Amino acid sequence: MDARAFVKLVSDMMATQADYWRDRKQSDLIKSKDLEKQVRKALRDGISFPDPTPAQEGEDVEQISLFGE
Repeated sequence: MDARAFVKLVSDMMATQADYWRDRKQSDLIKSKDLEKQVRKALRDGISFPDPTPAQEGEDVEQISLFGE
């Protein structure tokens, strides 16, 4: 799994966990547990990160938030 997909997966897991704790819906708990299993599997299998290259002056650098902001 690449880093971008992993960040998305963790973000989805955290959002679903927040939904569960807010509303206590069984469906959110089930989805949350499934996403957590996927995160654990990704951690076991490994995550590929692109080779870091330093940003050049004036170059835009993209940041990815785990919180979907």
